[in-house]
Amino acid sequence: MASTALHDKIQRLRRASIFASTPDNVLTAVADAVEEVQLAPNQQLLAKGDLGTSMYVIVSGLVRVHIGD
Repeated sequence: MASTALHDKIQRLRRASIFASTPDNVLTAVADAVEEVQLAPNQQLLAKGDLGTSMYVIVSGLVRVHIGD
């Protein structure tokens, strides 16, 4: 049986439309590999030119994507 933390990750992923119809066994594997990141307001997550090796699912809050001001 999945731990509470893993179960919570699965539920958060399932709320993202991209994972809405993903089979449970696949979603469990994805959730197991997920690393959660929490940012403070105005904290930068990535910058233009960074190597794109990750996918981010925004669970709560807002994200601003921009170049320059």
